Amino acid sequence: NPDQEIAHFNLGWLLLTRDPVSAEKHFLAAAHLVPDKGGVYFGVGLARLNQGHAATAARAFALECLDDPAFFSSPWWREPAIGALREAAVHEFTRLVVTAQSRLPADTWAAAQLTHLSALASRLGLAPAGGEKNYRRERTGYPVLMRNLDLATPVDLFDVREAAAPADAALPAKGWLPSPLLLDLLDASAPATTIPKS
Repeated sequence: NPDQEIAHFNLGWLLLTRDPVSAEKHFLAAAHLVPDKGGVYFGVGLARLNQGHAATAARAFALECLDDPAFFSSPWWREPAIGALREAAVHEFTRLVVTAQSRLPADTWAAAQLTHLSALASRLGLAPAGGEKNYRRERTGYPVLMRNLDLATPVDLFDVREAAAPADAALPAKGWLPSPLLLDLLDASAPATTIPKS
């Protein structure tokens, strides 16, 4: 169903390696249907990385950190191709926070969270040493939405990777930023930053 985010999201993961251009389109469609979906901006970033677009990949990874601050310390940052974009992602994250701050009233809870996250920007991409837990998110609400409780519960094709140690309780939970703002940040022009080739 082209109007269901889970279809686009999972197609993005299936096409990520063999057709990253199509994968990016599906991830973007999923993001526009459910802007606070965990993993969707990470998928956009990987699709862009697979196309050789490092700067826009770093921006997408930064947006994933903004949507889901637990991604700050995800073990995914230990992957060499992703870790190589850490500095660019920190720069893009800082730019995204400044843009978001300019669009939110200063006396709101969300604005206070942006200030807190801005202070933590240097920690972005620093995955702690040690074990990790991996899982896939189940979509328990879909059978209800489809009005068929006999449907099997759909599962994302995305492996969530988190440090085994508990996440920082002071970080806001996934999806904390208003969805229209997330979409504005996603749809904003590409960053001017270029990534030097090593």
